[in-house]
Amino acid sequence: MVLNILSLNDDELKLIFAHFVIEDLLKVRHVCRRFRYLAEDELEKKRCLTITQSTKTTVKQLALLPHLCPRITSINAICIYFQPWKWYRLLNAGFLNLTELSLNECCNIFHEIEMIGDSMSHIRVLKLSFMRIKELALHKMLKKLTNLKKLELWYVDIKGWGLHTLRHCVSSLILCNCKLEIESFENFMKYNGKYLKQLDFRDDIHESGRGQRLFDCIINSSFNLDQLTLDLDHSCLDVTHLTSLCRLKTLNVRASTLEFTMRNSNRTKKMFKLKCVRFKLNTLEDKHFLSLIKRMPNVEELTVIFKESINLPKTSEEICSLSSLKQLTFLSEESKINSQNLVYMLNHSGSINHYRFSTITQAEFVNIFNATLKKLKKTPLFPIEIECRLKEKVQLRPDVKFPRNLKIRFVQRWETDSWYVY
Repeated sequence: MVLNILSLNDDELKLIFAHFVIEDLLKVRHVCRRFRYLAEDELEKKRCLTITQSTKTTVKQLALLPHLCPRITSINAICIYFQPWKWYRLLNAGFLNLTELSLNECCNIFHEIEMIGDSMSHIRVLKLSFMRIKELALHKMLKKLTNLKKLELWYVDIKGWGLHTLRHCVSSLILCNCKLEIESFENFMKYNGKYLKQLDFRDDIHESGRGQRLFDCIINSSFNLDQLTLDLDHSCLDVTHLTSLCRLKTLNVRASTLEFTMRNSNRTKKMFKLKCVRFKLNTLEDKHFLSLIKRMPNVEELTVIFKESINLPKTSEEICSLSSLKQLTFLSEESKINSQNLVYMLNHSGSINHYRFSTITQAEFVNIFNATLKKLKKTPLFPIEIECRLKEKVQLRPDVKFPRNLKIRFVQRWETDSWYVY
């Protein structure tokens, strides 16, 4: 029996068309009147438009999209080369509900970036990545985006003065390897830093003192931040004044090392209100880490990733005193971690229920496992989850029964999150 697609009813065809992208639906609508009706019905439901180099969308189709897809809220253009007049057709198509625009590796839009401000002043999220644009055009565009809430610039070479017209309504800013001039960035943060609530700054320029100067600029001007991500690799940062960010809840820092000096005059000052802390460092002295931990009584998730071996005896004792800590991650690129510190934390911590450990030996795992069982005997209702990576293969005996509130997972590779991978 030969199945004919025309023999399917409308509901069955709608289930098939629901998996089509916009480009395919534009082709299907030309087959027959029935397909046109069903395809246009699905086009009205589409909310995301993706245009790639392989997308063969004509200028006429771009002009029809606002009428066929009135609910589109997001446009993502990837690796496309449009002539300026075609960019004009796309940006002036009239997507009234559009809130997010992403341009990734789009060529030939050097001056035309200004048109985004002319025709899409209502967008709330703008992402530009791996593009070469004129900073004057960026300057004029940002001045016209009155409703912009989030701006992302990834590998866009600008000096920084083009950001000065950024509206105060922007609360989230991501600047990744944009090669900004320090003076321009300091001037921008002086007037706009107090309006930011989320800042993600990543810099790969290796200049002496640049990382510390950028860090001090952010700390002194962005006192309303609740989420801060800093990727200043090869920099030694003094984070003593980090306590001035009284609203900060999430902190992600990647650097060569950190220094934190608790002076006698500062012992009675405010504590951190941090909930989530992630450090990715080459090395860190125990005394500096201990000073940091003492200022974080409310932290719930703590991640520490070192290139070198981990041995923090005093800090391990202080971590056990954190009553709100729920998740603890200790990873080391050199695959060396002091298991005695881990066993101590398992025995003395009363709140941590999720552990992540880097590569350990089979004997070290046995010590950790025995310490976990002893703890579960004392607190039989307390759930514990352990994730670790072993150097050797382990064959568990089939008669070994784990407690119901204990979960152990052996991993070969950690999550693809940049905070877990070097």
